[in-house]
Amino acid sequence: MNQVHLKEIGEVIEVTGNVATIVVKRNASCEKCGVCGIGKKAEIVFQLPNELNAKVGDRVVLQMKSGTLFKAAFLIYTIPLIMLLGGFLLGQKIAIQIGYDAAFSENIGIFSGFIFLILTYSTIYCWDKKQSNSKFQPQIVKIASR
Repeated sequence: MNQVHLKEIGEVIEVTGNVATIVVKRNASCEKCGVCGIGKKAEIVFQLPNELNAKVGDRVVLQMKSGTLFKAAFLIYTIPLIMLLGGFLLGQKIAIQIGYDAAFSENIGIFSGFIFLILTYSTIYCWDKKQSNSKFQPQIVKIASR
């Protein structure tokens, strides 16, 4: 089975050592996805390994495997939802076992669900920041023009 690749064109605005800073302008399909955050912005800036020795002003082709994009979407959307529901159910169950009535234990469940949600997003954020070469980043695959 062939892997589908998502491609974008970006412009190199800075090169520092072996890292290229690339600006990618938003296109229409970005509004529907939102995984990388570009859907809300006019452009997004990537700092990527410069294995092709691109220079400032070069237009480069960035590529990401669709499987990687789906994994990122799962990480950002599905896991936090599961943790929200799990936190709600766990908080409600503990509150009932302690002896609170159903209405109050539901409030405890809602509160604990949001705590789990916040902790999940915080964990994902910290984990992503520690990744020096995140597998969820696109790669420079070609210099389109100099």
